[in-house]
Amino acid sequence: MAENLNYWPPALPNPEISYSQETAIGRVESDGDIAPTEKIISQSYRHTASLSWRFTERQYHVFRAWYHHRLHDGADWFDIDWLQHGRCQFTGNYSTTINQGKYAVSASAEIDYAVS
Repeated sequence: MAENLNYWPPALPNPEISYSQETAIGRVESDGDIAPTEKIISQSYRHTASLSWRFTERQYHVFRAWYHHRLHDGADWFDIDWLQHGRCQFTGNYSTTINQGKYAVSASAEIDYAVS
């Protein structure tokens, strides 16, 4: 498998993250003789995350160019080291609010920390 060449730009600040954790599809449940049993067939844990940043104008333009050109309008996965090493993919478009020269950007994403 080829190495993922997409990564969070080091020139940009890390986001503020609020997320909920759920296991990825990877559990099989069955009725047992005594009680129902569950078998985990995948150790992958994915998080649904709300991400937010406060960018300067320059940082915002770096983010826009990276999102559009590197991630193909946010469709591609990219490597992160925000809380720990993992992968991230935007799950929709980002939104931007401009106030007194600061750019407040928010987005939803899926984060997978179960990567090697």
